[in-house]
Amino acid sequence: MVDSSKNPKTAQSHEESVILTQDVTETKKHFAFRKQVFDAAVADGVTKERAVVLSQVFKNAYYMGTSYPESVMQQSKKYWPKECIANPIYTTLD
Repeated sequence: MVDSSKNPKTAQSHEESVILTQDVTETKKHFAFRKQVFDAAVADGVTKERAVVLSQVFKNAYYMGTSYPESVMQQSKKYWPKECIANPIYTTLD
């Protein structure tokens, strides 16, 4: 395995190849929310690869109630659309 962190050209090429695509299970509205998370994270300086992860955390937590370590949730929620934070679709039953 090649360590791309030691080769800026390789790291840059990989970073440029990261794209966000709509999952076959997502509606256009759901994808639009996930893309907002991705775009906001990238605009804030997060790598595209990490932004994809944070957008997946959003999708899984917001729509399905999946939980992640608090630090991951906080990082993802930083980029969630405001209406999603105020009105979650999935709520846990405690």
